[in-house]
Amino acid sequence: MKKLDSIVEDLYKFLKNVPKDLSTEEQVKVGVGLDTIVKLATKDLESIKVALRQKALHQNNQQAGTVDIKPGVCLVRIPSATVAVKKNFNMSKLKDNLGQAFPTVFSEIISFKPQTDFQEAVSQCTAEQKAEIMGAIELQDNSPQVFFTPKEF
Repeated sequence: MKKLDSIVEDLYKFLKNVPKDLSTEEQVKVGVGLDTIVKLATKDLESIKVALRQKALHQNNQQAGTVDIKPGVCLVRIPSATVAVKKNFNMSKLKDNLGQAFPTVFSEIISFKPQTDFQEAVSQCTAEQKAEIMGAIELQDNSPQVFFTPKEF
């Protein structure tokens, strides 16, 4: 564990002193290194989290709440169970059977998204339809994603 403490401390010192005016090549090198560290740590971290969740559930008798595994350092929050509609459950029959009671028990949420062949489909519409469609949509800028290929160890 002392070795881990030393590695974390060294990494902290390194990151604290990374110059802000790195060249693109240096930014890529630091990015690849940090991405490698994150990917290596994430795999082991997940198995540690699984074990800590199990420990917290055991300590809290499988009940919702908060368990301080190590006060000030490691906290596990156990949420209460939530009620949800089963995936792929056909609600139409239930809606018909419940009638007026349905909206008091369930909220109906309907969402829409453009088809994958949206532009081709719109090109087949009339000018009037196209105008209505254009009033219903907007372009959303997507944030560019950065990927690194980690070094092999």
